[in-house]
Amino acid sequence: MIRKLFLSFLFLLINLQAEGFVWTEDMRAKGLRDPFALALQYSEFEKVKNSAEDGNAQDQYKLATYYFQGFATDVNFKKAAQWYEKAAKLGNVEAMVALARMNEIGHGMRKNVYEAYRWYKEAAQKNDARAASILGDMLTFGPRGVRDAEEAFHWYRKAASKDNANSIRNLGMLYAMGKGTKKDLKKATLLFLKAAKLGDAKSQYNLGVSYLKGWGATKNIDKAIKWLTRASDQGHGEAKCILANRYASGDGIELDRYYAAQLADEGNKLGSKFCKEVWMKYRLYEVKENMKIMQEGSNY
Repeated sequence: MIRKLFLSFLFLLINLQAEGFVWTEDMRAKGLRDPFALALQYSEFEKVKNSAEDGNAQDQYKLATYYFQGFATDVNFKKAAQWYEKAAKLGNVEAMVALARMNEIGHGMRKNVYEAYRWYKEAAQKNDARAASILGDMLTFGPRGVRDAEEAFHWYRKAASKDNANSIRNLGMLYAMGKGTKKDLKKATLLFLKAAKLGDAKSQYNLGVSYLKGWGATKNIDKAIKWLTRASDQGHGEAKCILANRYASGDGIELDRYYAAQLADEGNKLGSKFCKEVWMKYRLYEVKENMKIMQEGSNY
């Protein structure tokens, strides 16, 4: 009965649209929802739902996502989880990752890190680089009962082979710390370089520090500044602080207290303790005040 009513309503809307009726922006601004769009969404929802019930894994994943996002239906995390699980059991990798995420954060269910681990691992075993990377993170930074450096190394290496920047960086960290593998600073630095070239800010910072300290690479101030600047430009707080310290002191770089004050101020706002030290040590608050006075003077 409901389906017949919906089809009649849809037929009416199609005829209205054919006659030139348009749902205006003014109507939308008043909070009125476009019935044409709603009808089409509902039609899509019904089509996907029927296919999902017939056992189509991809549409089971789509239906779960519709319930999760509230597309043409009310948000329902419980139903979303149920349909993600159906799709995951049929081998849908996206559903495995989504179900793992819901278990990890407790969306529509009790938080269960072990169930999350199980589904991430299922997806990782199907060569999903994102799942392998997340699995590596869980095994490295997760609860003590889950941590396993050697297994983390395995999954990071698998994801890194597909140019997953997070995994390349964390694989480098395991080499740097000697966890899950033999300590090798040279390999760590090479991995930081690879991820840095992919645009990973944390790797750019790690690489900059490696060149600055001579960890796994020959000391090179110019290269250190280059990579720290790239990390800073992407909002990396600690990179800003190291650069602020260098520019404020003129150590290995041309003295520029105004730029140092700018960087330290930005780092302060990001909560970096080192930036606060630089800020006070070089009295950069005075520089900032002078900059403010100069700016006000230029407005006259």
